[in-house]
Amino acid sequence: MVPKSNTEFWISKIERNRERDRKEYNALNEAGWQVIVIWECQLKKGVIEETMRDVEHLLNKNLLEMYK
Repeated sequence: MVPKSNTEFWISKIERNRERDRKEYNALNEAGWQVIVIWECQLKKGVIEETMRDVEHLLNKNLLEMYK
């Protein structure tokens, strides 16, 4: 959702942020890292427990893959 005022600025800013994030994500992946993105809304009461279970699952899965 884009604010109704100064719309062109926000669209441009959001697109630059997305492009920066893609570049950083790709650079980290190429360096051997797995990126886990957690949104602020995933840290709120009522959903944080599920978010942490998902992170734990991904970390355990990666650890198991390392020792295959």
